[in-house]
Amino acid sequence: NCPCGKRQGWYIFGSILVVPTFLCIWTDLPFLQTDLAAGNTSFVYIWYCVMPSLFNVGWACVQISNLAIVPMISYSQRRRDEMVNGRNIFTYLANIMMLVISLILFIFVSSVWSFRILAIMCTTIGGFATIWYIINIKEIPLSMKALELDKAYKAKMKSGATLNLTNMEKKEEKGGKNPSDWLKECQFYLFGLVYMFARIAVNVNATMMPFYLISVLGFQGGSATSVGIAAVPLVTYTSSMIFTIYLQKPITQKFANRFIPMLMATASVFCGAVPLIFITEKEAWFVYISSALIGVGLALMLNTGTSLISDVLGGDVKSAAFVYGAYSLL
Repeated sequence: NCPCGKRQGWYIFGSILVVPTFLCIWTDLPFLQTDLAAGNTSFVYIWYCVMPSLFNVGWACVQISNLAIVPMISYSQRRRDEMVNGRNIFTYLANIMMLVISLILFIFVSSVWSFRILAIMCTTIGGFATIWYIINIKEIPLSMKALELDKAYKAKMKSGATLNLTNMEKKEEKGGKNPSDWLKECQFYLFGLVYMFARIAVNVNATMMPFYLISVLGFQGGSATSVGIAAVPLVTYTSSMIFTIYLQKPITQKFANRFIPMLMATASVFCGAVPLIFITEKEAWFVYISSALIGVGLALMLNTGTSLISDVLGGDVKSAAFVYGAYSLL
């Protein structure tokens, strides 16, 4: 076991992989240019297969360990929801920051150097944020404190009323479920599908929107790094962040379930996505309104879908890494 905690150890390992591989992908190193000029494309192909693969391994370690620590440091569903929402807010804020920098670079810097500078700035800011996280988030003390508070809460509840625990809840209290127990539960697959489709919606929008802007609306024009290609996702992430800050919590508290917020999220994405079928270059400005609606829907969808995983886990914090890992694999 890592002295700093199991999840924190994987977070550190993933961060060590992410930083150099990200730079190796985006900074267009001089020796790669030399190989291309000499016609040695095989090495370049291998390089750009290996580096993204290693980056994905590191990113998976970072993401899963960061998500899995949430149920470890709080047994309160309300606080878990708040941490999930806070995590997503800072994710949107990071994307907004990078898109604003991208807009500035695309306007004032050549297209080749703009991506190099952006990559260096991303890793620098991300590196400082990672160091802050490692120093300030103490997994072992925080998880012990959370366990003490949970035991005190349950003792107080038992003194006033008898708690009826199911067999699965008793198993969670003793030491957590093992993977075979999880694989036998129907809700494990059901909630996994919900989270998977939420992630698909987010990833498809992020991946396909640039192609849509270039191929359908002609945003590229004469520049390889059109300002519009950065401005549209900037609107999406801004609307996602504003919604999460001001409206996510009231909606969660009002409905006290996951179904209605997920239904609202689907409706918002649908209302934003359908107009994209009919927009032409003359009405290209409408894409910003559609992007804002999609951003609201995706935020509500992702926040709710991630909170669903905490619902699945309940008090079984020791299985968090397996559950988040399995859902991320989907």
